[in-house]
Amino acid sequence: MEYRTDQERLLDTINIGVNQSLGPKGSEFIVNTSEHVGPFYAITVIEDTVFGAMADCNIEGLDTATTFVAGLTIMGSFPQVTLTSGKVLAYKL
Repeated sequence: MEYRTDQERLLDTINIGVNQSLGPKGSEFIVNTSEHVGPFYAITVIEDTVFGAMADCNIEGLDTATTFVAGLTIMGSFPQVTLTSGKVLAYKL
């Protein structure tokens, strides 16, 4: 691509960086109680969900007895995810 201005080059560089940082490795639709290994950087709750285990995640005070409602997106660092119930979409890092 030929750039006409420095601004076009900068905008293209920013666009490429954003695309590479937002889910470059896809996502995983989790609907069972098996352990799913990430790492994941965000989790969107599709159906009301209770997490079984979230070892080594960087969210302090996360209670695995809490029901997370559908539509909620949780940002963080999640090396692995296990559900007790529900459905989530976990975005791979």
